[in-house]
Amino acid sequence: MTREIHEDAILIVDFGSQYSQLIARRVREIGVYSEICAWDSQALDSQFLKRFRGIILSGGPESTTAENAPAIQEHILHGNWPLLGICYGMQSMAVQLGGKVEGSDVHEFGYARIQREANNALLEGISDHHEAGVDYLDVWMSHGDRVSELPPGFRVTASTPSCPIAGFANEAGDRFGIQFHPEVTHTLQGMRILEHFVCNVCGCGKDWTPAHIVADAIERIREQVGNDHVILGLSGGVDSSVTGALLSRAIGKQLTCVFVDNGLLRKDEATQVLEMFGEDMGLDIKHVDAEEMFLSRLAGIEEPEQKRKVIGNTFIEVFDEAAALTPNTRSNFKGPSKSKASMTPAVKAQRRLPPSRMRVSYGGWGFMCVLEIEDAAQPLTLPLQRSHLGQVLHSRSEMPHRRATPALT
Repeated sequence: MTREIHEDAILIVDFGSQYSQLIARRVREIGVYSEICAWDSQALDSQFLKRFRGIILSGGPESTTAENAPAIQEHILHGNWPLLGICYGMQSMAVQLGGKVEGSDVHEFGYARIQREANNALLEGISDHHEAGVDYLDVWMSHGDRVSELPPGFRVTASTPSCPIAGFANEAGDRFGIQFHPEVTHTLQGMRILEHFVCNVCGCGKDWTPAHIVADAIERIREQVGNDHVILGLSGGVDSSVTGALLSRAIGKQLTCVFVDNGLLRKDEATQVLEMFGEDMGLDIKHVDAEEMFLSRLAGIEEPEQKRKVIGNTFIEVFDEAAALTPNTRSNFKGPSKSKASMTPAVKAQRRLPPSRMRVSYGGWGFMCVLEIEDAAQPLTLPLQRSHLGQVLHSRSEMPHRRATPALT
């Protein structure tokens, strides 16, 4: 990688908005990495903020006119980075910089047409309607309060009949506020507005893409794994499939996958997983047929939560035993148990994860993969998204497109 994909990043300071996650998603859809942090978090110190090119202040359910209302931390408000306040974020910025906010006689919740009052870096060239020499935008409003007086050094950039200050910007061009939500699809040109802030104002490059994320992950995996051997629990689901494809591209034959057939899979699913990842992709897969063991332990159990725990604990036992028997790794394991799908407590207690191996785990929703070496000071965390599965799989020239993938759910 010639450029660190996290170098250009945007921080969303969350004031309790229902749309904070959506704002972060929109920024990433632009191609820029983003993070969310609560408005009162102690993590928001100067050292942490150095990582970000700009900051978006989210909306929120509170009122700046209330006592002890959430406020922007002073070092954020006066720092050397661009700020974009959305709804509550705009109102809080206005109050803290010397303006005023008051309850509006007309509460706006839904579609609104705003008039663009003056060109600025945020709204420049953006218009949905041009009538009688005036530009208008179709937006989505959601507010009860409104900015009634501008802070010193600011000017109005957008207005509606009931909200004369629906947008503002400072003369320096690095502080912006809008009383509408650009992150929702109802604001027709919301993505362009966010892109103007993220790219034009903050100067971020569009490097946060699936292709760059995959390349970055591969580079980081190779750096941390070195000559070690990695063992992965492969189920055929999205999470482990993305992890397996990434690891295979990064370290090749240093990867061994363990597929545990617990007898609870869909018809022919085990065969599909083995064919796709073993034959088509060339992964080294150890197939453990533990159906009899799982079903015998589940016999007579009716309570769903108890079933889940039995399945989970049994899977760990089976996986750990298969991992301990993987070739080319140092192990304190004393030898196989009588059955490949069973293990005595004594054997389990004697076994430890050898330092030469790396254990791979992956979080729910397909968003996080953690590679963790025993005694490593810092695990390697790879943020992944479900869309990366296709990027990883279909970028392999040997991956046939003829085969359906019913096992990937």
